[in-house]
Amino acid sequence: MVRKSASITEEVTFQLLETMDYTTNHIKERFCPSCSSQNQTVLFTLSMAKVFQVNPTYHEAWFSESSISPDFEFPIVKCNECGFVFSRFRMKDEIAFSYYNEGIDAQKSQEKIFKKEKRTSFLEIWRNLNLISDKQDYAKVLDFGAGWGDFLAIAKSPGVEVFGLEFDERKIAFAQSQGVLAGDIQFIKKNAPYDIFMCNQVLEHLNQPKEALEELRGVLRIGAVGFISVPNFDEPVIDQQLSLLNSGLPAKKDVDPLGHLNYFTPQHLRKMVSDAGFEEISFPSTQNVTKSLLSSLYNSLKKNTQEKPGTSIYVRAV
Repeated sequence: MVRKSASITEEVTFQLLETMDYTTNHIKERFCPSCSSQNQTVLFTLSMAKVFQVNPTYHEAWFSESSISPDFEFPIVKCNECGFVFSRFRMKDEIAFSYYNEGIDAQKSQEKIFKKEKRTSFLEIWRNLNLISDKQDYAKVLDFGAGWGDFLAIAKSPGVEVFGLEFDERKIAFAQSQGVLAGDIQFIKKNAPYDIFMCNQVLEHLNQPKEALEELRGVLRIGAVGFISVPNFDEPVIDQQLSLLNSGLPAKKDVDPLGHLNYFTPQHLRKMVSDAGFEEISFPSTQNVTKSLLSSLYNSLKKNTQEKPGTSIYVRAV
């Protein structure tokens, strides 16, 4: 269902009146996760059925048995104050827990970690992080949203302790079978501070990404370096999604208000990261880095930003 952009005060009434039972029992409203404004514009809406249609990792049974109607429309809105794009609604915690544990096919999710493309991508990121880190011997590494622990399994080596933030017991068990220590936020805080971190394709899933970045910053030492990545949703990408929907075609897989609550532009990612206490590393320091390594790192960073402009950045905790 596609609607023309309109003020949230004019447009959101159709949702709140038509789905009052859902908003009370199953769905919670959200304000702008970037600036907390309630002043928003509806860009388009997506039904549960449309979301399921484009994601092959979803379990049909969960969707058919879900307490949320397949016709329920999730508005994707744009903040009129800061321009951040996000899902107006989110599932309540107990339904979100069921979604992540039962709605997503764990086997299909796990199969991705064995792909050569993903392995080589993580190897490159790990190499870059080592080059820009000031740690010359021992290091503690945190994956803030570790999933199956595949990045940390690559990072684990003599002198390197690895820790993963994760809540899914199946993923924790698999990570631990690979020699990766993983657990909840209390476990992560207990083993802080960390020298190097990864936050890959995590922030788009969170109800409060700004607060999550601040919590991440709180478990790092000053000078810790890391890699942060989110899907790219700058203006041309949003326009493309609108064009698809207006043509009667499904939106792309990343436009998924069940799992993806936030839609970052490169500018919004950089501002949120900066506000949380990080500075972007646009070019590494020459200290303790040879010319050949420096040149190689520069080419690697350049390649990363060319492939997905602005969605992936290397940062330092300040």
